[in-house]
Amino acid sequence: MEHEKILWLLNSIEENLINNIKPDISEARRLLDAYLKFECEFFYPKLDEEIPEKEKLKIFERIEEVIIE
Repeated sequence: MEHEKILWLLNSIEENLINNIKPDISEARRLLDAYLKFECEFFYPKLDEEIPEKEKLKIFERIEEVIIE
């Protein structure tokens, strides 16, 4: 649900910029800050604990492939 909210807010900001309207980014900033905090403090540490090292290596390799493409 957070992804949808973030995308909606970004679209709204983009539309305002296109129409030469100064966008209010405070809600986007608040939402992104909360999302980042959740990922850094809970989500990624939990993944790090639960995903086996072999699987992590596969994920990192795939990320590198995508970045290079």
